[in-house]
Amino acid sequence: DATEKSDIFAFGVIAYELLTGVAAFSSETPQGLIRQISEGRIRNPKDLNPLIPKRISQLLMACLSTDPRLRPESVWHIEAELLSVLSESGL
Repeated sequence: DATEKSDIFAFGVIAYELLTGVAAFSSETPQGLIRQISEGRIRNPKDLNPLIPKRISQLLMACLSTDPRLRPESVWHIEAELLSVLSESGL
């Protein structure tokens, strides 16, 4: 079922690719893609782009968690974290 937690996962997938230039998950077959997502095999975004702040990397990894309970509570929590990081960075 589509829920706010699935929207948070989708946000994580898009943000991951925007910040790293690499798809969070990729496979040659749909079955391989589903397996990769369900196993949560994903590289830390900071390993792909060292310019990503640690807190943003952690946020992305939380958004992409295979367990929806480990994802941020809401998009408002994501927004607050992003604004906090930007503020601390002087942006």
